[in-house]
This record gives sequence, structure tokens and C-alpha cells, in this order.
Amino acid sequence: MRKKESGRIAFGLIIFILIVAGLVFFLFKYVPPKVNAMQFKEEMNRFNTDPDYKMRRIPQEKVQEMLYQKAQELKLPIEKKQIIVGRTGEDYKIEVSFQIPIDLKIITIYQKYEFKEPRNL
Repeated sequence: MRKKESGRIAFGLIIFILIVAGLVFFLFKYVPPKVNAMQFKEEMNRFNTDPDYKMRRIPQEKVQEMLYQKAQELKLPIEKKQIIVGRTGEDYKIEVSFQIPIDLKIITIYQKYEFKEPRNL
């Protein structure tokens, strides 16, 4: 009998399947929190780019509360005191620093973020 007809699976194929499965698991755990963090950053950006927000002259405490609510909605581990809001002229100066733990069953890694708005800070 030839090797292909014996019904055996090549050892290399099993290793390849395990590597692909591990990569899919990693991406499944890693990508969603990163997408949520980028959505939060976009929300921060809206306070300085959206004319509706700029014209309303929202108080700093209200901006902080709105960003905190968005963080809760996106399930980000951000406390209210981590959102620092200031005002310079017409623009809001917003700084947020946080990290998201990613549990990979074997090890826990952390995605660290430091968002500043406007970006030229």
C-alpha cells in the first residue's frame, strides 16, 4: 500500500491545524477589545470635529460623563477619574489612559492605550 492509501493523517497536517486554531483563538480574543478602543477614540475625536458638539459648548463634567457612558457601553475598563477633560479655546483637551487585559488561558496580555485629543498634544 502506498502512504496516502493507508488512512494515516500526516503529522505535519495536525501541527498546521493546531497552529491555525491557535491563531484564530488569539484573533478572536485580541481584535474585539481593540475595535472597541478605537470606537472610544473616535467618540473622543467627535467632541472637537463634530459641529453639533462644538456649538453646544458642553461643560467639561458633562463631556467626562458622556465619555464614561460610552466606555461602559463598549465594556472598556475605564474609570471616570481616568478621563481628564479640559478646555482650550473652542477645543476640548481630553486625555485617557487605560489597559485591557486579554486572557489567553495560558497567559494574560495587556493592550495599553493612551489617547489624547486633539492628537497634536
